[in-house]
Amino acid sequence: MSSNHRSLQDGTTTLPTSSGDRDVEITFDVPGLSSSTFVHTRPYLSYRVAPVGSSGTRLVMELNGTEIVDLSYNTTVNRTMTEIFDHGVLRAGTGGVNTLRVFVPDDEPGSAQISELIVTYTDA
Repeated sequence: MSSNHRSLQDGTTTLPTSSGDRDVEITFDVPGLSSSTFVHTRPYLSYRVAPVGSSGTRLVMELNGTEIVDLSYNTTVNRTMTEIFDHGVLRAGTGGVNTLRVFVPDDEPGSAQISELIVTYTDA
C-alpha cells in the first residue's frame, strides 16, 4: 500500500481573524482512499501552530463533525503537530467532500496562527 496526501493550506491563517471570525472551514477530497482498517494505515493531519500573545489559547479541529484536535497552548513557541485519527472519519469516493473546521473557541482569550495543513492517507 502506498500513501497519498492533500495539501489543505500552505499559507497562514490567524484565528480569530481581523474581522472577528473565530473559525475557518476547508473542504477537500481524498481520491483513492483505501478501505483498510489496519492500525498502521490510519490517516493523519499535520499542521503548524504558532500561538500569538502571552495569554495562551486553545485550538480545536473537527473533521467531518468529529473532533480530532483539542489542545491548549500556554507559550508562543511555534510547533509542528501531527494528529492520527480513526478510519471512517475521511469520506471517500467520487463526491466524497471532507470538511475540516479549525477554530479558537469563543471563551478563549488568545489567538493562533495556523499553517501548512496536510492530510495523509493510504491509497486503495
